[in-house]
Amino acid sequence: MARMIPDSPPAEGPGRKAERVLYEALASGLPEEFFVYHGLAYLEKGRAAEGEVDFLVLHRELGLLAIECKGRGVQRTDTGKWVRFDQDGQAHALKEDPVQQVQRAVKDLVRELDKRLRQAFPRFSGAFPFVHGYAVAFPLSVASDLQLPLNLQREVLFDASDLTRIGERTLEAFAFWRRASPARSPLSPREFESFRKVVLNPAFHVTESLGAQLLLDADRIVRLTDEQVRALKGILSLPRLSVSGGAGTGKTVLALEAARALALQGRRVLLLCYNQSLARFLDQTVRAWGLEDEAIEVATFHSLCRRSQELLGKPFSPPPREDLEGSKKFWDEMTPFMLLEGLASGHVGPWDGIVVDEGQDFHEDWWSVVDECLRDKDKGALFIFYDPRQEIFGRRCRIPQVGPEVPLRVNVRNTGAVFDAMREFGPLEMDLHPRAPRGREVKRAIEKNAQKAQRMIEREIRAYLEFEKVRPEQIAVLTPHTREHSVLAGLERIADVPLASDPIGRQGAILHATVGRFKGLEADIVFFADVDPQDPLCTPSARYVAVSRARQVLHELWKRPP
Repeated sequence: MARMIPDSPPAEGPGRKAERVLYEALASGLPEEFFVYHGLAYLEKGRAAEGEVDFLVLHRELGLLAIECKGRGVQRTDTGKWVRFDQDGQAHALKEDPVQQVQRAVKDLVRELDKRLRQAFPRFSGAFPFVHGYAVAFPLSVASDLQLPLNLQREVLFDASDLTRIGERTLEAFAFWRRASPARSPLSPREFESFRKVVLNPAFHVTESLGAQLLLDADRIVRLTDEQVRALKGILSLPRLSVSGGAGTGKTVLALEAARALALQGRRVLLLCYNQSLARFLDQTVRAWGLEDEAIEVATFHSLCRRSQELLGKPFSPPPREDLEGSKKFWDEMTPFMLLEGLASGHVGPWDGIVVDEGQDFHEDWWSVVDECLRDKDKGALFIFYDPRQEIFGRRCRIPQVGPEVPLRVNVRNTGAVFDAMREFGPLEMDLHPRAPRGREVKRAIEKNAQKAQRMIEREIRAYLEFEKVRPEQIAVLTPHTREHSVLAGLERIADVPLASDPIGRQGAILHATVGRFKGLEADIVFFADVDPQDPLCTPSARYVAVSRARQVLHELWKRPP
């Protein structure tokens, strides 16, 4: 098989079928000495011009072949114009002749690569070392139906009939361009490797490193989330609403959008959650908007209770963690009365609108107190976002009926591989977005020896940092218990990088957090360690939460076989 970069085909979606079909044909039809780059966008230095090549086939001896890929419905008319027919049979002119498009791309690309080659290797002299040319592919059409122009020979045209022999047809295309080019001495294997890694990859936004792929996939996921915000903005005009959705359906993004919409109406807004780390993330996001002071106040339920007591001059004294019964009574039953005291005295609140994120973490007795926080119970806005599947604190997720309920049914956070891992916990009431990237497959290992497990994690992390060009802050290690009771016990650094405990503001550090503390947040790469189904803090719900925190890459390290 050819070496494909990136190593997974484009996600299924409108307009992507032709590229996906050609990707799979090239991957299986070419031997491993071929490198195939898909979806390459390169930016030429010194010019405000961006070029793009659908596929670039590279071979040390044969050369470089750029392929422009067109889908079903693209044809050349009797007048010589290229058009795309939609499902209704309407013709739409293409912005550019596909042959001229790929001709220009090859010239620009070779010019830029030749310049970079000489900059990277000053001793290099002579002509550009690769025979180069182009081809145009119509993997969903037959050539006889296309009315080909005179500047497109059959040797450099691939159609649906060529897919089963794409290797042979690619060699024919290389031979076509070699006949029209002067003989060139190929690079040595070592020089070729240097060309690929030093000259070719830096010329593109897409590289073979995972770090760059994470950026591309993250950008694609962000665009999907933005789409969901635009699609659901209309529901935020309702005065009261509950929104349910599985992990990764965009609840937090929509909660933030709801809070901002209310604030822009001149209302005083309370953005409420349970998790302190999530509250800090929400507050950081809100501050970046530059709204008026106190337009949106971010708090956890218990931080409001604490503030009420402090402003009243009363102590806020929770029992020690070892007192399980006393702690539960204090946090679940006593704190709501503290908040009521603060509201009655005027020391906290009221607010014109309240948005609750991760509402499944709230005790059923808290909701009446939340309602009391509104200035006007009849006209005040109340939005509750929740996921019953992520309830890990034993509070049974009893959400009040505050108004219409809107379900979110599309996951816009995770890659396909991570989404499949989430489905292992049972059927999900959501689908993966059709344009979500597949991403790398989930890695699982079993190691009961803590020191060996620690070394396994460190080895993987070091590889990401040194060879995949991943930044430390893109990585999180999650465990059911705190660090001193985890596989990372005694460590302050891992792979020569500091370990941070605070999910916010951890530039240059790798995060370690408990599953509960990281709830509502996410990371590009997640190592879920100390997985043990017999651990009371490692329930299926907790494991579902941990797995779903990984946006793009997931490692699981089990203490015992599942």
